[in-house]
Amino acid sequence: MSFLLLVSFWAVSQSAAPAQNSTNDSRTTRTAGVIRAIGIIKPSIEVTGSYLSRVEIWIEPTGTGVGEALVGEAKRATPAGAREKWIFPISSLRGYPHPIMAVNAFAKTYDRKGKKVGRKSVSVG
Repeated sequence: MSFLLLVSFWAVSQSAAPAQNSTNDSRTTRTAGVIRAIGIIKPSIEVTGSYLSRVEIWIEPTGTGVGEALVGEAKRATPAGAREKWIFPISSLRGYPHPIMAVNAFAKTYDRKGKKVGRKSVSVG
């Protein structure tokens, strides 16, 4: 199971890398959406980033043939801008307070235009 998490984490971090585009001017770059980190800071899942309009929290439940499941949306806890913090209460997870059986938990983030910015998994360890 550790191998699955490691492979999943590696694949996600590769897809979350920002695209390099030489035609972007510095103004566009400064306001481009970015996801920086996701972690569990009890009693919540916290996501940090910049210039985001929506942060979805997803899990990959254990079991054969079970796909990814959207569990909810985080709420911005700081003003919009370069240093945003988004919060999703762990108590909002289905089945809480019982253990949640999942091989991965991650955030999908979107910019002000609704374009997907990236995906980042909760770090293992």
